[in-house]
This record gives sequence, structure tokens and C-alpha cells, in this order.
Amino acid sequence: MAESFGGDTPITGSVTVSPAGGRTSRGDPLPTDPAAVAARLAVKEAKKAGDSWRKATTADLPGVGPAARTYGVEDIPVPGDELNRTVRAVPMQTFTPVPGQEGRAEPVAGSSQVLDLADSFFDIVDAITSTFRFVGRGPWRPRGAGRAATACRAPTTPPGRTPRSSAANGLSVRR
Repeated sequence: MAESFGGDTPITGSVTVSPAGGRTSRGDPLPTDPAAVAARLAVKEAKKAGDSWRKATTADLPGVGPAARTYGVEDIPVPGDELNRTVRAVPMQTFTPVPGQEGRAEPVAGSSQVLDLADSFFDIVDAITSTFRFVGRGPWRPRGAGRAATACRAPTTPPGRTPRSSAANGLSVRR
């Protein structure tokens, strides 16, 4: 996504939705209760101005309910880099519990490298995430998981077309 508000710096970034699930070391489904998930997410305080930081909280998504959320300014390691370099980014992830499926969540993740506009980026990702919905009859399954597979697409995207997600079109998981 790119948005310019009359200044020289556009807000660039990406937003993705990925089915996820997990299990404890004993094989039990991980909790999806938003307060429990938020409590398990790592928080990082900046030690001084300009340091990376991360906050964990919950967000109330209209039509969905509460979801765990983490956001901040992160130094992300470059995979396979022998010099251990990092890329500074502004990520926000919202973990939306899948109705009727214990241990499953649909993370809505946004990331940008435009650090000066972090607050504006958080607002945009929050606006996009607030359009997230589970529609149709469950159970919801990841794409390719069989006949009842879901596709994550904007509600106005015809079948067979490339999915788009934006605050204007909404973001939904269809059966």
C-alpha cells in the first residue's frame, strides 16, 4: 500500500492475513483468548530515545470482538546475513481467534519501513484490521485445506480474481 498526504514521504507497507495455529509442548492447542495471548506476547521497553520497542495489548474489532495485538519499532534480523545486520521496521500484528476452532487464529500483520510515519501507519493498519470478518458458515480452514477451504479476500472480489484488501473494500475470510 502507498498513501501520500501532500508531503514528500508516502506511507508504504504491506498487510497480510495468514492462518495460524499452534500447540503447547504437551500437544494441547495454544490459547486464543485475547487477554491470554496478549499476556504471552513479548513487550520491549526502549532504553533510550531511538531504541526499538514493542507493546502488547488487545483490540476490539467491530463484528469480530476482542483480539490480541502487538506493535512497535523492531530491529528485524536479515536471514542468512553473516554480518548479523538488521532492518528497522514498524510492525503491527493482530491475532484474531477463529470461531469454533480452538488454538487457531488469523493474524493480520502489517509492516512498514517508514519510521517517521509510524503512528500514521499504525492508524492505517488498525483501520484495515477493523474491517476483518469471518463470513459464511464455519468451519474456517486455510486455503487448500480441502473442500471447505477458505479464501481471504475483500468481499467485492469475484471468485477467480486476485484478492485485494483495503479499508474501503473490507477484509474477510470466506468459506
